[in-house]
Amino acid sequence: MLIHLNKSQLFTVNPAIRFSREYAVSPKIFDELHRRWGIEDFDIDSLCGYLLYKTNKRITPDRIRSWMIKSEVYDRAQNVMKHGVRVVKTEYFGVYEDFVIKELAQNLKSTRALDARSIV
Repeated sequence: MLIHLNKSQLFTVNPAIRFSREYAVSPKIFDELHRRWGIEDFDIDSLCGYLLYKTNKRITPDRIRSWMIKSEVYDRAQNVMKHGVRVVKTEYFGVYEDFVIKELAQNLKSTRALDARSIV
């Protein structure tokens, strides 16, 4: 399946900004969570504990995992977009292919919209 990268927030808006809007926290919090997950190899439960400590907000481990994957997908999309590529196959996202398809189709399922702008 082909995907237009410039027609979905999943690929165009930094997840730190989206996370900060959704949970009313600083984007630096998400950057710290992503750093701890990616570089320092913290597990998801530790990230939930860190977020609770810093913001006093509880987020389920599944939501944290989803946000970390969104960040990885965003990074991969930005790598090709800076070279001028605007359409990719879903296979480009590798192990996150199913996640990308599910995220793009989620809006279609929840709103019963007929407009699938990001999916070719």
